[in-house]
Amino acid sequence: MSLLNGNPRATLPVSSLTVGQEVPPMIVEVTTSQVIVGALASRDPQDVHHDRDIAKSRGFEDIFMNNMTTQGLVFRFVTDWLGPEVAAESIKFQLKRPMYPGDELHLSGRVTSIEQGKEGRSVATIEVVGKNRLGTHIVCEFRISLPDE
Repeated sequence: MSLLNGNPRATLPVSSLTVGQEVPPMIVEVTTSQVIVGALASRDPQDVHHDRDIAKSRGFEDIFMNNMTTQGLVFRFVTDWLGPEVAAESIKFQLKRPMYPGDELHLSGRVTSIEQGKEGRSVATIEVVGKNRLGTHIVCEFRISLPDE
């Protein structure tokens, strides 16, 4: 749900954003089911996302979240703040530390640029960082278009 006045249909206009503006933080408690379902939903058959014994035999603590699930959480983080009328233009990311079941994903972000767009929409770049108990899980540059008004 959009956090804009509790109205799930409202979208922040680009005029309400400023470069350097912080995105309200979000914490996601990661569960075993979320890791497995995220891998299945994104058609990621890698066994390290659903088979604990195999993941441990390869030196990991447990199964771990795949990158598409993490990207989905980053998109949710941005759209929960800005609203449903945003559209992804591009996403660049670097995964660093694994995200295991039982971990908390702490997402933070800030607006790094705003560009005038076309046809009543502009493009904002938002830098997102996701951390857990092991350190940085993801660093992401997320470019989104949103209404000018």
